[in-house]
Amino acid sequence: MNFRLLRGCPSQEVFAHFRARAANEGDPPGIASKFQCDMKPGPKSRDGLTLQTAVKNFVQDTAAYGDEYYLVVRCAGGWAEEQEVSQRFAVVVELEHEPAVQLHARLRQRIRV
Repeated sequence: MNFRLLRGCPSQEVFAHFRARAANEGDPPGIASKFQCDMKPGPKSRDGLTLQTAVKNFVQDTAAYGDEYYLVVRCAGGWAEEQEVSQRFAVVVELEHEPAVQLHARLRQRIRV
């Protein structure tokens, strides 16, 4: 299981990169590093763990990236792939902001699964 946070990337590129592929389709198209949020710890440290956490602090204006972010959560089949058809998982996102910004109310209106 793993996750990635992307910003400013067209949704078509996100879906094209992360969708399931047949072996004969080859490698997925890449996603430019400017769209990938560099979270700490990075994916090499956290991928495959049962409980994963990472942090991203934005210290500069992010308006140039637009207001859409994509949290991509994936679960690649492993040793029990044939036995386990579906899995349940939970996602927790914590946002901190300057007190004068009404971020929670604005985000609650926009969240989509």
